[in-house]
Amino acid sequence: MIEVLCLHAEALHVLPLMRAAEALRARGVAITFRECNSFAKACQNLGAQYHAILIHQVLLCDEVFACGPPIIILERIDGAQLAGARPWISASAGVIKGYTFRDRTANNSIRGRLFPHRLVDSGLGPTENTRALAGLPAPPLSALDLAKIRIGYGFPSYSIMESLVADPMSFDEPRAYDLHCVVTVDSYKDTEITLHRRRALEVAADWPGPSVVAPGRPFVYPEYKSQLYQSRCVLSPWGWGEPCYRDIEAMLAGAVLVKPDTDYVDGWPDVYRRDVFYRACRPDFSDLYEIVSDVRDRWEDHLELRTSARARCVEAWQPANVASRMASIIKELLDAYG
Repeated sequence: MIEVLCLHAEALHVLPLMRAAEALRARGVAITFRECNSFAKACQNLGAQYHAILIHQVLLCDEVFACGPPIIILERIDGAQLAGARPWISASAGVIKGYTFRDRTANNSIRGRLFPHRLVDSGLGPTENTRALAGLPAPPLSALDLAKIRIGYGFPSYSIMESLVADPMSFDEPRAYDLHCVVTVDSYKDTEITLHRRRALEVAADWPGPSVVAPGRPFVYPEYKSQLYQSRCVLSPWGWGEPCYRDIEAMLAGAVLVKPDTDYVDGWPDVYRRDVFYRACRPDFSDLYEIVSDVRDRWEDHLELRTSARARCVEAWQPANVASRMASIIKELLDAYG
């Protein structure tokens, strides 16, 4: 049995692991969870008796790496880029992320987020508070370090998806709305993301057909869910990261996700495959009407996309599948670490 200590700063993110704890044990990995709100609290929980320590990137410090067991970094960010794990990756046994660049070498060619550069190229920015950072990240990561980046679980495995997974779904029910776009704008600090999301709402609001378009979070969750079930297309702009909760909610509700081209992002399940699991639009949404019209007019032709996307997300929610994936990754990283 591989004994793993999980030091986490965000319980919401590790709930899929907690839910899968029994199934993980059956696969030879026993995880002890300790919630920590500081470096000091994390250090109080360190123990050499464990075979590995799985730890959120915000809790990393020299003492963690000096305690003895191999360190596996559990990086909780929404985007494909490396964040707080980057300075520590060489000393670690590996990094497990929800999402990463399909081409891992992008971590050496882009500082921070990749998609703000695409927004600027589309005329959405730059802003004074730009996230389209110039220059290259330093120091560059070696091929060995890049090979340590593994994909764990993402939003489909989160507990908030349980009701959408459990609800009986009929793909044949009529849908009242062509388009659904309910997104927050004000929390993005006047960056390119602010412009991007504001544009999404502006374009969606001018759609001539039936739609639900609103800024912020004006609906209680049951009403929001009901709207998704009644929508053909759900528009989901980028946020602080490329993936959003809304992406998975749309797929689980049997809608067609419409999103800027995100095929460069790898995840589990691998749902960012345009025309296979979602419809890709331009970052400035200039082709949105064309896509929504096509989905409306060829609704039956999108059945395979809809059913496949939902099935992938349902599979990724199941505790046994989360356990199989995470147990395999943990064992592979520890074997490679030696």
